[in-house]
Amino acid sequence: NNTPRVSYISNIYIHTSSTGEVGVRTYMHVEAVCDAIVFLMKKGELGQKYNITCELTLDNSSLLSLICKELNSCNLNIQFQKGRLSGCGYDYKYSMIDTAIKNLGWVDTYDHTEKLKETINWYVNNKKWL
Repeated sequence: NNTPRVSYISNIYIHTSSTGEVGVRTYMHVEAVCDAIVFLMKKGELGQKYNITCELTLDNSSLLSLICKELNSCNLNIQFQKGRLSGCGYDYKYSMIDTAIKNLGWVDTYDHTEKLKETINWYVNNKKWL
């Protein structure tokens, strides 16, 4: 891996619930979302609602570890921040039910971990977009 080491970041904060639970999210590459939209344009029913999601679910700490590994920069000062400083609560998990699109036959064929690595490397190589 020839991705340069990130040296300008010193502290990383991961927000948790007031009891220390780290949030979980589903991450999906934009190409997979586009494929699903094209699929729905061809096979979906007008007026029906469809959720598009995938199987890559990571907690925020695991996502950070994956990013650090890809950037060769795991010597960061990671701090867990309990409770939100603002807002009315902490959302432990964001997820959707994708039964409607799967019932039409849509299958997500992307390796989203690989796509996440590609995205990280794209940003490293295209700093003008940051």
